[in-house]
Amino acid sequence: MIKISFYACLLVLFLVSCGEQPTQAEAEAEAEAEAEAEATTQEAAPKINSKHYVEHSKANAQTFGKGNNTFGVNFYKQLAKGKEGQNLLFSPVSLHLGLGMLYLGATEEGKKELEKVLALQNLENPANDYANFQKSQCAYIANALCASNKNDFQLKKGYQKKIEENFDAKFFVGDLSSPAFSREINEWISKSTKNHIKEATGVLSEKAGLVLISSIFFEDAWKEGNDFDGTKTKPDAFFVSPQARVAMPFMNKNEGFAGHFAHEKFQMVSLQHQYSRSSFYVILPDENVPLAEIEEMMTPQNLQAWIDSTSNKEIERLSIPKMSVDNDISAKEVLKAMGAKAIFDNMDARNFNEIANKPLFVGNIKQKTHLAIDEQGTTAASYTTTETRPTESKAPRNNKVNMLVNRPFIFFVYSKDNKSILFLGRFVRPTR
Repeated sequence: MIKISFYACLLVLFLVSCGEQPTQAEAEAEAEAEAEAEATTQEAAPKINSKHYVEHSKANAQTFGKGNNTFGVNFYKQLAKGKEGQNLLFSPVSLHLGLGMLYLGATEEGKKELEKVLALQNLENPANDYANFQKSQCAYIANALCASNKNDFQLKKGYQKKIEENFDAKFFVGDLSSPAFSREINEWISKSTKNHIKEATGVLSEKAGLVLISSIFFEDAWKEGNDFDGTKTKPDAFFVSPQARVAMPFMNKNEGFAGHFAHEKFQMVSLQHQYSRSSFYVILPDENVPLAEIEEMMTPQNLQAWIDSTSNKEIERLSIPKMSVDNDISAKEVLKAMGAKAIFDNMDARNFNEIANKPLFVGNIKQKTHLAIDEQGTTAASYTTTETRPTESKAPRNNKVNMLVNRPFIFFVYSKDNKSILFLGRFVRPTR
């Protein structure tokens, strides 16, 4: 039985800008205002009917999941630009949660831009929605706030509490540039992800004021009927291009069932997991259809329509390569191209007034990701130091699944409970 596992970690690095520090009187007045606002919020909090809250929370998580997918597909398309012929992999959920912690402390133009990029418009209570979204994930999630103890840097208590409560975040204070502090953070991440992420951050810059970390670990077995027999794994050709091919092992099935959708330009198959309501999807372009053409068609609305159009069919033949994908990216330029520019502006001290006693800007956002699929399991790791009408499909080519996945394809992991994409990528060529 194959196990499938994914884990990701998002790291957002803030740097202190050269803005003026608040006076002692201003700091005391600000603390007093925060305490008063917190007391008012607690007094005004309504009593919640637990049954209604659970139903409402699930509906909100699904709505939030659609926003996550909008962000994820847009990020994928921007990330793919200029990277023809390269494998891609990232976690929309990990990025969204990490940037969400950033969003809850954003102000002015920075907040407006993040709201649009993350598809958070028209939400009445984003903090609560993030909490519901995180709780609905079929994965282990561990978040952290790592604040510097240098240069009189201090988080505002209101922001710290908001992140701790809504993201269940751990709070650390120390010298971010020291190896000892880095080891402490990595040990906590390793424990939180059951030793699947052993190192998510190295020694950071002395100028760093705050690091946000969001780690995710997911593991499940294939549902019976979707699993592969290792004795049937055989070498075959993977066509990197119509003219170039590489030999690699393929997992094969000639029985069982799988979700399937037939489009005029591609086929999509889904393999369900045993314990969580999630599936692994593969989108395979037809022969002579470039992968880039399918990527262009891939909007959040179309992708959801394709998912909703899958139906359970008997497998005649299904052959999928044992693949390994590694990706190391900087999300900074991708996010700027998507419209989030103000948060990286080191000359504008207004964008994060709710976070700390000093003006901040985002120095970098990195994500490193790994995924591998074989008979024993699929592993993925990642860390980060127009509305369109659904395309109508033609009638199925036959009543059975018949797919030889021997050319570049798109893949993703999708959670049915909150309708969100956990991981999204493409496999273009074997790397090992």
